[in-house]
Amino acid sequence: FALLQQCSGCHGVLEQSQMDQVPNLAGQLKPYLVSQLEMFRSGERVDSTMNVMNEMASQLTDEHIDFFGAHFSLSSPKPSTVESVEVSASIVEIAKDTCFSCHSGQSDAVGPLIHGQKPQYILNQLEAFKSGKRTGEIMPSIMEDLEVEIFADLAKYIGAQAVPVE
Repeated sequence: FALLQQCSGCHGVLEQSQMDQVPNLAGQLKPYLVSQLEMFRSGERVDSTMNVMNEMASQLTDEHIDFFGAHFSLSSPKPSTVESVEVSASIVEIAKDTCFSCHSGQSDAVGPLIHGQKPQYILNQLEAFKSGKRTGEIMPSIMEDLEVEIFADLAKYIGAQAVPVE
C-alpha cells in the first residue's frame, strides 16, 4: 500500500496525473502496465522525463507489478481535462486511422489508451519514438511515416478526445 501511495505522488490520487509529462494510468490495460513496469525495472525502458520510474520500479517484485497492473486497469479512466482544439483534417485522419486503431483502450487493443492523455506526455513519447530513444515492436516503423512538425497538433488532438466506451 505504501508503494501505491508513492505512485499517486506523480500519477495522482485517482490515477489522473496533475503533471504534464506524467501519464494518466486509470483504465490502462493490465498487460501493457505490467510490461512497462517490467521494462522500467530491468532498465530496458529509460525516460529522462520520468527517470524516477527506473528507481521506483527496481524495488518492485513480480507480485507488486501484477498488483499495480490489476489496480490501475480496474480504475475508470477520467474524462479529458484538455480543451478541444482545432486541427487540420489530416491530423484527425492520422489520429483515427493510425493512432486509435491500436490505442483504443479496448480489450483487444495493441497499445495503451491514449484518449484524454496529457498532450505533453504524448508529445514526449512521439519524439522519443521518432528519435529512437524509446523502442518498441510497432511504433518505430509507424514513426517513419510521421513528420515531427505534426506532433504538437496530434498530441493536443489526442489529449482532447473522450475515452471510448467499450
